[in-house]
Amino acid sequence: MNAPAFPSGIVKACNYFKSDQHLDITTRDGFVFRYYNVPEEISDAFIKAENPGLFYMKMIRNKYKRLLRSFDS
Repeated sequence: MNAPAFPSGIVKACNYFKSDQHLDITTRDGFVFRYYNVPEEISDAFIKAENPGLFYMKMIRNKYKRLLRSFDS
């Protein structure tokens, strides 16, 4: 599931892979992180959050294993 651009100072975009439960998050500074074993409910709540940056910091960033996939300059 691709999400629209975020109204956030931290998060630029995200892409959720339901079959693998991977969540790719692109930050405003160009880093693309892949988060593993993210439940679909968390991804949905993230996309719908009033403040996606805050949701990311509290509910995703340090809660799920992540890998730096790339730097998009």
